[in-house]
Amino acid sequence: MPFTLRPLKTLDDAVRHFIQDLDYDMVALLLKDLPEEEPGEIQLFLRRLERALEYFKNQGDTHLNVVQGKCTGCYPKSSGFSFVGNVSKCYMNLIFHHTEKGHLDLMECKQFKTSFTAKNQGKRVYLDDESFRMYTLTGIDPDDVPF
Repeated sequence: MPFTLRPLKTLDDAVRHFIQDLDYDMVALLLKDLPEEEPGEIQLFLRRLERALEYFKNQGDTHLNVVQGKCTGCYPKSSGFSFVGNVSKCYMNLIFHHTEKGHLDLMECKQFKTSFTAKNQGKRVYLDDESFRMYTLTGIDPDDVPF
């Protein structure tokens, strides 16, 4: 089967593509100069994303499959993607929100919905530091925590 490359027409397309490829360096190159509302927020996001992508690689994933979805909480008009490891089936949910000025703002979404539920879904890979340590690394299900 011949390999075909889909053209990356927008920044959103390129960022999604390189996250799927687990290529942190290209994602960082694309995002590092974006305008930010608070100084350092892009660097913080990139540090967390790098850790998440390394986690996927350590689980044996060579790429991430993507399922389109949307936020059902804070940003209901924003769409995004559930990135699912091709081997581990672990996943992370990111929304691609555009600010009023039209700038891309990527963020983790805790209330993300796709059109279907995956069978044999792996654990969720969180970007948030505390959630990553508590849930991703330990395997504790957040729904089982009593508080």
